[in-house]
Amino acid sequence: MVEILVATGVLGFALAASVTFFINSLVLSEGARNRTIAISHARFVLEDIRNSGYNKASARLASKYWDWDTKAIATKGLFSLPSETIITTKTGAGGILTVTVTVTWAATGGRILSQGLTTIIGES
Repeated sequence: MVEILVATGVLGFALAASVTFFINSLVLSEGARNRTIAISHARFVLEDIRNSGYNKASARLASKYWDWDTKAIATKGLFSLPSETIITTKTGAGGILTVTVTVTWAATGGRILSQGLTTIIGES
């Protein structure tokens, strides 16, 4: 009888540990997936900026053309993250712009996360 109780206790402990590991793995997997999506969205915007050319990109960055909310992201055919926003900033002058694209979204548990990419665009 004691052996059965001990075996049941060990089995219960092992199952609880397995379930905890599984749940943590799901949370980490979702976080990695969301960060990958955020980086791909930032790359998408940076490529659009690069393809615009220096003068057009400079004017569009000043007008916040590439600052998108969740709805605008979806209209571009992209899968948007929860409460996702994309903000672009530029610095520089004299033929060289430093452009930063920052993607912000709401993660599980209500945490706000962001991922940014920066590039330099020169006048040709």
